[in-house]
Amino acid sequence: MLKPLTRLAAKLRGSRHSKLLRQALGSAVGLTDQPREAVLQGLVSRQLAPWHTTELPRGRQQVERLQALNSHSASVFVFELGGRHVDVWPKPSAAQTAGCEPAEVRMFSKRVNHYRTLLSEVLRHESSPKHVRLAVDLRDIPADVLDWPVFGFQKAQAARNLLLPDVDFFHHGWYLDDRDNLAYTDKAPTACFVGASSGMSLSADAVRRHASQRLALASAFVDDPRVLFRIAGAVQCESDEARQLLMAQPYFCPPMGWQDQLKHRFLISVDGNGATCSRVVKSLRSHSVLVKFPSDQELYYFPLLEAGRHYLHAKSPDDVRRILDEEAASPGCHAGVASAGQRFAAQYLQAPAVFHYTQLLMRGYAARVPA
Repeated sequence: MLKPLTRLAAKLRGSRHSKLLRQALGSAVGLTDQPREAVLQGLVSRQLAPWHTTELPRGRQQVERLQALNSHSASVFVFELGGRHVDVWPKPSAAQTAGCEPAEVRMFSKRVNHYRTLLSEVLRHESSPKHVRLAVDLRDIPADVLDWPVFGFQKAQAARNLLLPDVDFFHHGWYLDDRDNLAYTDKAPTACFVGASSGMSLSADAVRRHASQRLALASAFVDDPRVLFRIAGAVQCESDEARQLLMAQPYFCPPMGWQDQLKHRFLISVDGNGATCSRVVKSLRSHSVLVKFPSDQELYYFPLLEAGRHYLHAKSPDDVRRILDEEAASPGCHAGVASAGQRFAAQYLQAPAVFHYTQLLMRGYAARVPA
């Protein structure tokens, strides 16, 4: 009796997200050349490749390995897909909050519901769904477990985790309401980044030294009239002193809405606690150019992005200034990159393509790791 009640409660919690996903799947618009199966299958093959030669346990041994993962981490959850149902294994009380702040525990709970909704919708579309169990680490950066394929939504580039779509697809409602009403030529020939101070734990000394990449860039651009690079959220500060010192910096400002940032032709992306998930998608969807600094973390579709074609690559403040110099010397010279970014987003980052990638990933995983 307990499992049906648990499933009913999960269905009720996920009903809004399920409805939104189905709406996104039915209302996607864009290019007529929909993502090719071979491209998405190539992404899945890339995820599974590190595990082709690894001997993985089955049956009781598999259950015991997953029980160990479930009971030793507050962020790792085991999803069991059987028939038309997605169940999440209950977590031992000692593991529910192990090493985590209450806000993190609440965040994990929300993410569990989001991914359960996504996986339930995947099962609904499968003609012959297989029974499969998967461990999903819902931290921003999952641990790289060497003897079992653990899912996450981003990973260090050398890690062997399997990548699901990132959580911002859920948080931003599959970007259904995301619009850029300004043409490239109607935007200011300037660059913009406004975001939080995430990226590292900040002591007062770290703030003084502009120790993180975001703080260093904000300091470098603070007097540059062509680059609006501002910190608008004091997070990960170790003390009130550090927070107050950060908020007193000349580059600190109130939050700025996305529509105001879209007034700039160039939108800068710099990693915080991992890759900037929504910022990359929203920039690619816009009429602006994504200017992306190197990322230590990988999202599932990053291998498809080409520097110089879909976005412009920058490693230093001088690279950003060079891009702006090129635009000033030949207005519109980077408009083609903005258009290519839009085509990429229409082809690969709308709900049908993201959903189909998830389907293919689950099929590939089930074939490799049967329950």
